[in-house]
Amino acid sequence: MPTLDDAALTDFIAGIEAAAPAAVARKIERHPLRPAAVAPIIANQRADSEARKEAERADAARAKEARERELLAKLIAKHGAAATEKAPKATAA
Repeated sequence: MPTLDDAALTDFIAGIEAAAPAAVARKIERHPLRPAAVAPIIANQRADSEARKEAERADAARAKEARERELLAKLIAKHGAAATEKAPKATAA
């Protein structure tokens, strides 16, 4: 049976751990045969994932704000400035 070199084994374990559900990933992380070189790979993947999620949240917030501004502009155009005075104040979520 052929064996994997260290780099291939590290990439293989990192790929499995990254794709695994959280509970299984924790088991892989604590496994005694897991190469130490996997830790920085997983840390970088998690950081990249968090950065992408944060960028998506920021984009969604900007899009929501733009939609609200557009709606407000339509209300002002339709009903005049009195519409904004009667509108309830937005609360921070």
